[in-house]
Amino acid sequence: MKKYYFTFLLLLLMVFCLVTVGFSQGIQRLSIATAGTGGSYFPIGTAIADVINQNVKGLQVSAEVTGGAAENIVLVGSGQSDIGISTSYLTYFGINGMEPYNEKYEDISILFTGFKSAPLQFITNKNSDISSIADLKGKKVGLGPKGGASLLLIRDLFNFYNFKIEEVNGSFTSYQEGAEALKSGQLDATIIGAAEPTTAIQELVAYGFPLKMISISEEEKNKFLEKYPYYSSKIIPKEVYSTEKETGAIVMPNLMIVRRDVDEKVVYEIVQAIFENLDKIHAAHPAATAITLEGAAQSMGVPFHPGAEKYFKERGLIK
Repeated sequence: MKKYYFTFLLLLLMVFCLVTVGFSQGIQRLSIATAGTGGSYFPIGTAIADVINQNVKGLQVSAEVTGGAAENIVLVGSGQSDIGISTSYLTYFGINGMEPYNEKYEDISILFTGFKSAPLQFITNKNSDISSIADLKGKKVGLGPKGGASLLLIRDLFNFYNFKIEEVNGSFTSYQEGAEALKSGQLDATIIGAAEPTTAIQELVAYGFPLKMISISEEEKNKFLEKYPYYSSKIIPKEVYSTEKETGAIVMPNLMIVRRDVDEKVVYEIVQAIFENLDKIHAAHPAATAITLEGAAQSMGVPFHPGAEKYFKERGLIK
């Protein structure tokens, strides 16, 4: 019994010494709220933690499994986590206390943006009278999977064009089913929120379907983003689907957030480490290749952390 007792005391002493050494060396421990292990957030968060640990002295960062983008706003906003991955619109809603949040998480700031998700692609028959999103009112439209992440963006776009989602004859379908229904004439148009080139659209082109992509003009895009600053935009080149012209589209970016009270110097060094070692982060998951220095300082209606802002100003990305 005494043997086990002394073994326990020895282990306790070792733990105490390790903790003491950690504090004496000034090690600061930070956590990154990601998501489940099966998605893209966790491997990307783990790669970012590894890069920080290898390149920033005095920091020990770990990636944590969480409930995902919505929960990460609460975790970072309440101080339970230090850094997190979420979406632009959830971050905006969280800071402003909008649904699904019942309080304002104002201690959140942006570490970097430009981690874009898939564009919302509106497709129809070239021979149809549909040339704008506004023309979808009253039409038979595929809305994508029920409960899909793109539904909020669809609602906001319809609202921007002065009609409600209930004013279309909408069907919730998989993207493949929506494309097939468009081809057979069961739908007038279908909406696909997926990375381009999308297989369902490529198959329509290969079949010889007279495809038309509904584009958002530059003027419409600017007005939409002014009203909904938590979205972003991109251009789909005409070569992607062999269309007659390029297509303007709206996207919902993902981004990294950080507690506003994390030291400015620490955040500066974190951002510097990330963008000087992007190759290691890109290797973690295909979705990570969307992270670029050029897109990192894009405004999302949410303030950047002063440390991140300082780094981006030095690189000429913020004036």
